[in-house]
Amino acid sequence: EMLKENYIGESDQTNTMERQRHAWKHFDTNGISSNPLWQFTLVFAALVHDVQHEGITNRQLVKEGHPLAIRYHDRSVLEQNSLSVSYQLLMQPEFDQFRSAIFSSLEERQAFRSLLIDLLMTTDIGSPEHTEVSKRKWQLAFAANPEEDHRERKRKLYEIQPRRHSCTGSAPLSGPNPPSQTTTTSTIKGPVHIIKENETEKYEHCNKRRLTEDRHYSNELTNGAASAITVLDTDVSNRSNLIATAEPIRLAAPLFRRRHSCLASIPFLLSLLPTDAGCNSVATLSQQSLSLGVQRTVDFNGRVFETFPPGDECKANVILMYLMQVSDVAHTMQDFATFVKWNHRLFNELYSTHCAGRGADCFANWYLDQIAFLDSYIIPLARRIKNCGVLGSFGSVLLSNAMENKRRWTDEGKIYLKQFFRLRLAF
Repeated sequence: EMLKENYIGESDQTNTMERQRHAWKHFDTNGISSNPLWQFTLVFAALVHDVQHEGITNRQLVKEGHPLAIRYHDRSVLEQNSLSVSYQLLMQPEFDQFRSAIFSSLEERQAFRSLLIDLLMTTDIGSPEHTEVSKRKWQLAFAANPEEDHRERKRKLYEIQPRRHSCTGSAPLSGPNPPSQTTTTSTIKGPVHIIKENETEKYEHCNKRRLTEDRHYSNELTNGAASAITVLDTDVSNRSNLIATAEPIRLAAPLFRRRHSCLASIPFLLSLLPTDAGCNSVATLSQQSLSLGVQRTVDFNGRVFETFPPGDECKANVILMYLMQVSDVAHTMQDFATFVKWNHRLFNELYSTHCAGRGADCFANWYLDQIAFLDSYIIPLARRIKNCGVLGSFGSVLLSNAMENKRRWTDEGKIYLKQFFRLRLAF
């Protein structure tokens, strides 16, 4: 009986530790580790993102007036073609059973396709629009400070996830409440106290600064609202008397610190007026931010739609996009021998297109272009992956490899480039 009780106790402790491990992984990956559909979509996108690649750039296809460029309106030509070919193949009848294992409902199918489109489009690094959207999404998701966000997520995990006082499990489980913010030392074992001593002062300072900004921004909106009354008086019939006699309007500062023109304040003014059957969407619009972009959009009825919802899903979407970019240029973050091997193949591909009259000569600037590519794209990408913490310590390995490849290419790149050219001539 004693052995049985000990076995049951050890089994319960093992299950508890396993659940805690899964909870940590879920928080560290912003839910990606708990979503098989996201994981499969990333792998699928990495496999098909260069399907039927023409071996030349999108810019050259557009310049030539290629049929693919005409079909896809000169926008991400190769990426859209890969998406179309791979998705149509997936939807063939012979893959019915395979599709049923990927998604079992229309909602899951739409989620799969939407994420697949995002992942494939983000590999068009030659598109300024897609590059800017990726950066903007990163800023919205992580507020330009992913390391602080990562620490905050761990603090919240300690608040909701019970944790034993020691690794032996002899002490009882700790309660759901976090330790006091003023406490800096404790007898509790384990990394429980991660709240900084000056956290309270920091929040108080931020609140004071925000109140000051709110009052300043509210005055700006009030002045804009007063200027917009004249516009409303000419456009809105049967309401001129109400507008002319209205008291000065005091509007609360919106969530986003963005300067609005007097015309942008019109929906807020309309929301304060009586609405008829044709203006039901005005009240809804007044409750939401008018800052449209990658996070939200609006239809012709004036309804605002969240296209990039905040929270874990937002962060997971950004992380998946950057992981997709890593898979697209993975050779630059591996060892130097792998980097040189695939760099040589890329050089041969582009030089062959030049010899065929379908592109510029890449030999003259290849050495410096590779350094610029590593500096402007590869190293910042590896640094983002490291900072968001989704790959754990492996993120540091990717960044270290990218920086080492840049260092060695700077020192040895000219020698390798001459070898590339000699091998090309011999071939």
